[in-house]
Amino acid sequence: MTLSGQLKDMGVSVNAVHPGHVDSGMWDFNKWYAPIIRLFSKRSMIDVEQAAEAILFLAVSEKAKSFNGKYFKREKEEEIIFVSTEDQEILWDKSLKIVGLD
Repeated sequence: MTLSGQLKDMGVSVNAVHPGHVDSGMWDFNKWYAPIIRLFSKRSMIDVEQAAEAILFLAVSEKAKSFNGKYFKREKEEEIIFVSTEDQEILWDKSLKIVGLD
């Protein structure tokens, strides 16, 4: 069972968002190859404000109120590639165990 499936009758929606590659300073490590990585990755990075917009879209927009169990890359819905139901149940059980809810 998915979290979105478990909570839908309680009026709670569960969605996931990947805001994009964010220029948050996380890539500013002190290795000899860091400048090379920054040079090539900087072109595809967004600033933290743009990342926040993608997250806020799901959290507070009127349009997002109807979404449940969806995955978004920034503000665009993406297809979810599901694993088998058995694998989903194994993941669910392990997740509950990790957070102490088993």
